Amino acid sequence: MKKTTTVRERLSSAALLAGHCAGMLDLVALPIWMGALIGRLQLDPQRAGALVTLFLAGQVVSSLFCAPRFNRLPKRPLATLGFLVAAAAFAAMTLAPAYPVLALLHLIGGVGAGCALSVTHGSIGRAANPHRLFALAQLSLSMLGIVVMGAGPKAIEIGGASAFFALLAGFIACVAVLAGLTFPND
Repeated sequence: MKKTTTVRERLSSAALLAGHCAGMLDLVALPIWMGALIGRLQLDPQRAGALVTLFLAGQVVSSLFCAPRFNRLPKRPLATLGFLVAAAAFAAMTLAPAYPVLALLHLIGGVGAGCALSVTHGSIGRAANPHRLFALAQLSLSMLGIVVMGAGPKAIEIGGASAFFALLAGFIACVAVLAGLTFPND
């Protein structure tokens, strides 16, 4: 007998798919991100790489804290807050005046994204059909990669690195809203 899914379950699944995409955005955006830092902000490759490494380090540290405590954490508020922090960090990058500020914002953005990603992946693992849901999440990330690869360079061409950071901030902020409304909280 086939189990029917409710609208709430479908929305929760959509929030998990979107959360995976927002948390893993660095994976598909990295080449364009580095290009914006080097080409538009005139950073040398080492300094640009250090910024992105700070973002990734923030994700790792956050995951090391959140993942072992997954069962005790409030999932919906943490996913929402994590994505809001990441979106705010990217939005602030559009106005960052100096390298040290950009470095701090990359670290903060990584911490927020890592926290949200940890509860997202933990929630996918608890889903009724986690393998299917994770396969859909990876497919969604692949499709997002196509969009980022198409829209990212155009945004940079029109508005520089700030426009690219604004594009990332906007996407992550939308996911934060979706998480706040429909993320599974069990």
